[in-house]
Amino acid sequence: LGGVRGQISVFRMATGEKLLDLQGPQRSAREVRFSPNGQLLGARFGSGEVMVWSVTNGTRLFTWNSGPPLANDMSFDFSPDGHTAAVAQRSNGVRLFNLIDGSEGEALPVTGDASVVSYGPDSQALAIGVASNVVIWNVQDGRVIHTLPHPRELVWLAWHRDGRRLASVCEPAMDIWLWDAPTTNFIVLKGHMEVVVGLSFNHRGDLLMSTAWDGSTRFWDAGSGELQFVSRAGFGFQFSRDDAHIGYTRESQGLGIWKFSPSAVYRTLKIPLASPKRLLAFDFSPDGRFLVAANADGAHLFDLRNDGHLTSTSHRNNRSVWFTADTKNIVLVGADHLHTWGL
Repeated sequence: LGGVRGQISVFRMATGEKLLDLQGPQRSAREVRFSPNGQLLGARFGSGEVMVWSVTNGTRLFTWNSGPPLANDMSFDFSPDGHTAAVAQRSNGVRLFNLIDGSEGEALPVTGDASVVSYGPDSQALAIGVASNVVIWNVQDGRVIHTLPHPRELVWLAWHRDGRRLASVCEPAMDIWLWDAPTTNFIVLKGHMEVVVGLSFNHRGDLLMSTAWDGSTRFWDAGSGELQFVSRAGFGFQFSRDDAHIGYTRESQGLGIWKFSPSAVYRTLKIPLASPKRLLAFDFSPDGRFLVAANADGAHLFDLRNDGHLTSTSHRNNRSVWFTADTKNIVLVGADHLHTWGL
């Protein structure tokens, strides 16, 4: 929890016990976030400073200052392994810092004003809001791999755990764009009446949560974009690692925790965005690890251990699909074809 005088407090969710009191510069904390591995805590302040602490002992590990002129136009994010911090600075591009030794790496040659930055789950993809585009870089190769156009400037980004889906918000910040990045297919989620101020997927990957100044927290199906339910009991901002709780705030009433109970009865597997929804056939692998489903676009392979979409094949108009006994191949049958898809 960040305060107006630079104070940062860390609490244990299960008990409400305060674990750490940290102090930044005497300016408001504009953004506070944990690293994905939970070992680091970073904060951005109104003075333009970015600070990173160890959650284990409260030691400050990193400090960097952009200067007051850029304080309101910054965004930062941790790489999933916690080794790197990316900082977007408008016209100064995106800078990468090594959090192990504090050194600065080679900046990404971003053309245009970089307003927001977000690492993908594999540490290789970095999504950057550049004016009205989301530009996705392969950090290792130093090249742009996808560009997702929007009508106006970007203000929020959130990655899905599969590294394909990306949620974004652009000005005037009331609609949410849900993308399948490799195909650039998207759908627009409408419903908020005021500015969206929070956006996150749950770790299970089936829900997208959005919060807006209209007083609502909305929960959307992460695969289809359909609205599941709406809460007006507070502003939900983040799922716990096990998705069992959601941290929320209430205006003038502080923060709290919602208990969240996903269904234990069924799971939903989602084909890529904008792919035909009607399924024509499906089959389970003999070992129970995989499921293949066919629609008009082709066949889609899912890992049932984590509900992840693994890959697709573009053989169209299949009427029957099944695994071979050794799970090494999938047979695709249509009115005019019989194909074997090797795994």
